[in-house]
Parts: sequence; C-alpha cells; structure tokens
Amino acid sequence: MRVYTGMHRRSILALALALLSWPHAASAEAPATASPQTVDELFTKMATLSGLEATFAETKKVALLKMPLRSEGTLYYMRPGYLLRKVTAPKSSQVLITPERLELKDAQGTRTMDLRARPDVKLFVESFIKVLAGDQAALSKVFDLQFSPAAANAEPPAAGSWTLTLTPRAAPLNHLVRKLTLMGKGYAVERIEVLETKGDSSVTELTVKSVGRAFTEQEKQALFGMGQPPQVQ
Repeated sequence: MRVYTGMHRRSILALALALLSWPHAASAEAPATASPQTVDELFTKMATLSGLEATFAETKKVALLKMPLRSEGTLYYMRPGYLLRKVTAPKSSQVLITPERLELKDAQGTRTMDLRARPDVKLFVESFIKVLAGDQAALSKVFDLQFSPAAANAEPPAAGSWTLTLTPRAAPLNHLVRKLTLMGKGYAVERIEVLETKGDSSVTELTVKSVGRAFTEQEKQALFGMGQPPQVQ
C-alpha cells in the first residue's frame, strides 16, 4: 500500500530520518564526559529538546545506480512538531512537517497534504514525532529497540560511544525501512545508517549549530510557514 499519492517515497523517509536525529543532537548540552548507559537514560535526554538547528551530509547508495548520491543541507526543529529539512546541494529541495500538514518543495513545484484528512499518514508521521517527545513507550510499540553502550574500559575514540538500532515492527514502516542504526558519543548523535527494504542504504552525518534554538516571528513564518494558509492538494 502506498503511504500517500503525489509525494516521493524517499522524501517521506528523509523526513523520518530527520525526526529521528533531533533528540540525540539536542542532548549535546550534556557534559562531554557524560554518556548514557541505558536506553532509558538516552530517551530521558530526548525529552529536553525545545529547538535546534544542525547541518547534515548524507550519502545514499541506490541499487540501480553505480555512484552514490550525496546531499547536504540544514535541519530546523521547533516544538511542538515543526521540522524543516532543507537540502542545499546538489539541488535545492525541502520537506516540511507541521502538526497539520506535510509539504514537499522541489524543482517540480510544491505538494502539500492535510494530515487531518489522512489519518493513515498522520499515524505514520506521529510515530516519529514520538521520538522528539522522548516517548519510549510509544516508540517501542512501533520499533524493536536495541541499545549498546561502549564497554566501560573502552579507550578513545570509542569511550562514551553508543549504538541504538531500531527495527520496525509492522506496516507501514517495515515496508520502507529494514533497519535504522544511530551512533553517537556522549548525548550527541554523530551518524545515522539506514537500510531500506529494497536494498538501498544511506549514511547521514550531523553537525549541531545551535541547541535550544529560538526562532523569531519572521523565522517562524519563513521556515515553517506559520501564519500562511497552505494550498492543500
């Protein structure tokens, strides 16, 4: 079953990955020496996120292509559920999620969906938003979670590192993703590896620019379209 019509499958997946990345990156406020020893500790830090800005670099391997695809851009997040993934290279595009809509802009134009009219898509998106809230119980209903901290006697650069693997339990997520592996150090994510069901894979590296990012009214309108009635298709 297609999640929805008129938006590219990879755009949905890209948005989902962006959502998954934020809480870990926001936790960079924690002392550099601190490191989660359990998944409970990691999710507790996730719940402290208020706003964030980070740059990303993604390398994607597609089964039908000989050369990997590379993209770069910026991620913006603002509570209670506004997130923009803005690609700046090699071609400009963006994916925006708000509490009411999902929007894709690229060279072909703008496609927008009212999430309130599509409960199936809303459920799909909200399963990732639960990560932002640090809602471990809700996330565990959608994914099998496996957390592995570094060994207590690990030497740098492994000291303080951890790995979190998320395996989708059921549709529609397991139709898109086979496994997601997030790797970090301290309370900051550094790398996201994704294996899709069709054999494609991607690696995303994050660099946090601003934790606790506050947005002006002008930025809220420019980045998240607040105050602008969308043209829903």
